[in-house]
Amino acid sequence: PVQSALDQIIHHFGSDTVAEVTGRSRRIVRRARGGGHVLAVENRPPSANLAETQSFMDDDKPILVFSDAGGTGRSYHADLAARNQRLRVHYLL
Repeated sequence: PVQSALDQIIHHFGSDTVAEVTGRSRRIVRRARGGGHVLAVENRPPSANLAETQSFMDDDKPILVFSDAGGTGRSYHADLAARNQRLRVHYLL
């Protein structure tokens, strides 16, 4: 099946690099196995959005993808109190 744009971004950059704040309770991620890769379903707890936001603000994950469902009411600006002070570049899809 054709992957969504969100899944393509996560598969291209890796779930260790992309902070996903979308409200999805499940997603398909690429995992290394035996010299290759396999796709696996990952269940996400309700607290995943907060943890992913913190990973981005702490500069553990340099890419943030968010949707209305997951990102409403949160700020992703380069706050002086956050470790991640890099310039934000936004792409709307």
